[in-house]
Amino acid sequence: MISIKDYFNSKSWSYTQPPNRNIFFLAFAGKAGTYQTILEIFKGGESLTFFSTYAQSVDESKINDILILLNYINTDSFLGNFELNNENAEIRYKTSLSLKHIKLDEQILDEIIGTNVTTMDTFSIAIRNVLFDNMHPLTAYQATQNLQP
Repeated sequence: MISIKDYFNSKSWSYTQPPNRNIFFLAFAGKAGTYQTILEIFKGGESLTFFSTYAQSVDESKINDILILLNYINTDSFLGNFELNNENAEIRYKTSLSLKHIKLDEQILDEIIGTNVTTMDTFSIAIRNVLFDNMHPLTAYQATQNLQP
């Protein structure tokens, strides 16, 4: 199994890791924005979760519209899902993988991280349209159909 630190270092990616924890924080720039990301290894290395977060929290007046938009997106998603954190109204895209029966390698990490960040980058346009341009969630979602990764 590839070491997460070795993988990040081989890509020359800057990251932070709290002492004695299997969690890593990174930032990625996409076409539509920059995303704070988290990679975490759970259960002694049996599972991996990668999150990318939208830069701004959702205003209380927009929560219902964002939940509708995220539902549209999640209906067509097959690798991960969008979530809205109930405590801080943060939007994040989560990709998880069980590592029980596979050997984690560079290609798997490339796929998980690349697909996750690309998905967040693609749909951040729809999120921004709902949050700031008062676009209807279905209209915002439909506008991304030709952009999907």
